[in-house]
Amino acid sequence: MHLVTDFFAPSNCHLPNHLLNAQNRIFILIYVTLIADGARAAVVSDELVLDICEDVGSCWDDLGIKLNLSAAVVRNVDADFRCSREKAREILQRWMEKQGDAATVGRLEDALLALEKKSIAQKLLGTWLLFSKGLIQN
Repeated sequence: MHLVTDFFAPSNCHLPNHLLNAQNRIFILIYVTLIADGARAAVVSDELVLDICEDVGSCWDDLGIKLNLSAAVVRNVDADFRCSREKAREILQRWMEKQGDAATVGRLEDALLALEKKSIAQKLLGTWLLFSKGLIQN
């Protein structure tokens, strides 16, 4: 399982213990699995990029390489932008342009996890859920 199950696991839910019986835990796991499938298949949006680019920070160049952008693209972004936030945003935008509909939350999550950026991956998934349910808007 990917991070959606970590993020929304019963141990992270703020529900009374009597609501977390075995049957409810199974229901929550099924629901979380459905969310995970939806999240991983979703195309990364500009809103998601804006939400995580500050957190990506100084690992923007490693993320670009993990997302299969060329070293030349990474060098150009480094030369063209000053701060890490801008560089992260540009790397993610270039990846989205290159991949089109294949620029999914799941692929970005995998790249972040490969860089040991679990907290950013969790934020990505949480933000996707909030946007997808209309709970936040940009």
